[in-house]
Amino acid sequence: MVSLIPDSTLKRLRGSFGGELDALSPGEVQALATADLEGVVSNVRLQDHLTDHPVDITHMLQGLCERGFLVSDNRRRWTTYRLARPSRADLALPEEALLQDSAEAASGGDSSHLPGDSSHLEVDSSHLPGDSSHLKADTMPAQGDRQGDEAAEELLRRLAEPVVGKGKVSNETMRATIEKLCKGRYLSAEQIGRLLERRPEGIRARFLAPMVHEGTLTPRYPESPNRPDQAYTLARRP
Repeated sequence: MVSLIPDSTLKRLRGSFGGELDALSPGEVQALATADLEGVVSNVRLQDHLTDHPVDITHMLQGLCERGFLVSDNRRRWTTYRLARPSRADLALPEEALLQDSAEAASGGDSSHLPGDSSHLEVDSSHLPGDSSHLKADTMPAQGDRQGDEAAEELLRRLAEPVVGKGKVSNETMRATIEKLCKGRYLSAEQIGRLLERRPEGIRARFLAPMVHEGTLTPRYPESPNRPDQAYTLARRP
């Protein structure tokens, strides 16, 4: 599987993750390569490449988030993941570089791991996380997607257990729980409030804003801190 990935993609991944790449399974490398080539990767997209069960793919993607390889946008059944470190989409390489990757993939003799057409090579933003045009048109999730969503929701609920139903907890406990919830994924104040059973306004004022100021959390839109859809992820440690 790894041999079908363009050499330039593997070079970029190795430049971002170094020797950590060698410890990954072929399926995990394929997930990172797809995120690099297409800007994002999803459970549905990986089902085109892998024979794993959709639930196993979800667990694999969540594991890559936990280990700092991917970042999730946490959109439930339509969750997508992007590289946690600079990728081709982040660096906005010119069209020539995108076409070069396509040519390298074709020269490998097998392009089954790539989309059936070249629309993903266009230099526009339709393939990036802010747009859902690359997702399936129907709104009824497959059984595997529902199971994956349930598994992701159950994981978040387990992480929130130190706070949920405990009444007043210490600031240290609240901050530690928020850090675990936001590790490897973006969550809004509303989502965090729902998971912790706390008012989002209080969570934002007492914890999220100070944690952003001190560098513990990174906002999705740092240039627009008051956006209604603002979300937060745990900042990577140097």
